[in-house]
Amino acid sequence: MVVESMLFVSGEPMTAKSILAVLRQFHEGVGMRQLRVVLDRLRTELREQGRGIRLAEVARGYQLRTPPECAPYLKKMVTRRPPRMTRATLETLAIVAYQQPITRAEVEQIRGVDCGQVMRQLLEKGLLKIIGRKDEPGRPLLYGTTDEFLKLFSLRDLASLPTLKDFAELAEEAQEEAVAEQQKADEQLIEKLQEVAEGEFAPPGDDEVVRDLAEAMAEVSRRDRTLRRKVLAGLSPNPAQPAQETSQREQGTNQGRAEKQAENHEDPSPDGQDGET
Repeated sequence: MVVESMLFVSGEPMTAKSILAVLRQFHEGVGMRQLRVVLDRLRTELREQGRGIRLAEVARGYQLRTPPECAPYLKKMVTRRPPRMTRATLETLAIVAYQQPITRAEVEQIRGVDCGQVMRQLLEKGLLKIIGRKDEPGRPLLYGTTDEFLKLFSLRDLASLPTLKDFAELAEEAQEEAVAEQQKADEQLIEKLQEVAEGEFAPPGDDEVVRDLAEAMAEVSRRDRTLRRKVLAGLSPNPAQPAQETSQREQGTNQGRAEKQAENHEDPSPDGQDGET
């Protein structure tokens, strides 16, 4: 009960040594092993009893925190949004976390861009710190992460950082989830298409946009059928048409012959009479 109260009042993670130092002011015989037992029992009770707080190991210490499943409710109570980090900030922070101690030039060599402004911002936020100088010409500064970094990402220590194997497993799980979601979407689409094909799907009568779209599609379909009929009618042979055209050509030819014969029998003289032989 005393340890739980101490952790509740403390706004920062408390190390086992700091907790033990307070307890020994009242109980000199308390040892580290006894404290570990109390902390483990408290962690188990909070978890198994479904309490609204959990005992977490953060930044080389212990802290009472709310469980992740309560986050949606707690967000409604907090009006101030936590500061968001840009991609450049997260990349720089990750490089320092995994490669520390590291110089600014080494970070920039990995990222391929200038990181001076980003690293200054991380120093101001207390996520990075200067931990010394590198033993080389110019003696550049060496950077590392802070306990604030561990608290922000709920890490007990740097050894708790995910390994490359963990990242590979996470990527594989994410890929499997993406495939499963795509399969589910495909199944839903197939079901919807089957409903349309079977005539089970009808657009809402009150939805003017859907109704107008349905009418437009029907008009396009009607015009398409009409156009097809016209094209097919133009391509299909008409038995009566060739005979009709042949008859018209013969009539034209006969008429031309008759006119030519009439011209041959006309009198070319001016008075219109037959000439003498």
